[in-house]
Amino acid sequence: MTTILAGIDVSKAALFLHVAGRDCTVGNDRNGYRKIDRLRRQAGATRVILEATGRYHRSLVASRLSRGYAVSALIPRQARDFAKAMGQLAKTDRVDAQILGPLAKLFQRRH
Repeated sequence: MTTILAGIDVSKAALFLHVAGRDCTVGNDRNGYRKIDRLRRQAGATRVILEATGRYHRSLVASRLSRGYAVSALIPRQARDFAKAMGQLAKTDRVDAQILGPLAKLFQRRH
């Protein structure tokens, strides 16, 4: 079974989602969480990967876990270092969201 991952870069006001080749920006609030749920289901994503960004990721993680979703929060430095190693020197929210999926796949292989 192939694991489809949804990468989310978190900021105070917005969530930047990358799943199944699509990018989307939603609010970091309940309405945004619902939109992420809908897009995740449509893409068949089985796990949400996000950067642990200060306290701004906590509500998203708690709400998704309470619904039984698989959620992984990564240290931002790991994601940044991985992006650099892959030759991705740009630092944007969209790039960050896109890089989380491949990084998470590598972590899954190690465990």
